[in-house]
Amino acid sequence: MPIRQILAGLATALLLSSAGASAQAQEARNNLDLTGPDTIQAGSTLEIMLEMDFLDPTVGGGITVTFDDSLVSLNSIVFDDVLGDDPDFRCPGGSICPPDPSFISFGNFAGLEGSRAVASVFFDVLAGSRGLAVFGLSPSSPFSDEVGSALDVGLGTTSVTIVPEPGVAMLLGLGLIGLAGGRREATLD
Repeated sequence: MPIRQILAGLATALLLSSAGASAQAQEARNNLDLTGPDTIQAGSTLEIMLEMDFLDPTVGGGITVTFDDSLVSLNSIVFDDVLGDDPDFRCPGGSICPPDPSFISFGNFAGLEGSRAVASVFFDVLAGSRGLAVFGLSPSSPFSDEVGSALDVGLGTTSVTIVPEPGVAMLLGLGLIGLAGGRREATLD
């Protein structure tokens, strides 16, 4: 009797794990992701790559890049030239773009699929900022396939650690040395 229960439990576990794996594979058919460096110095320019991996052809959709504007400010978005010259695609800058500068529109480009870079998103890292800057993607208009059915699209995130500028770190180090030297003199007297 216990052996049957064990075998039944194993069979159930295998069925559940294979169902979970196929659900995950289905969720991951079409993805947009962000990649960037692990660290960057305050006061510099940061490049975050927007990349796509679509197994299903798409005819449009839109996303908004989310970020902490107390750490970085959006500088520009440069689209990959391979994607063509559809003015609706090139948001910001396109003819139907909303006023939000972090909105990236995927205009009417029938049949676009596969893995490729979409754009480089450039940020100015604010001087004096430190900490973890998290960049994300949020949906702003639905993605659809060539017959108008909605596509599920996975939206990725990335994070970059902002470190102090070298001059700030040097001044801090000199200040600590000065404090240690002053304390040492005080104890010798």
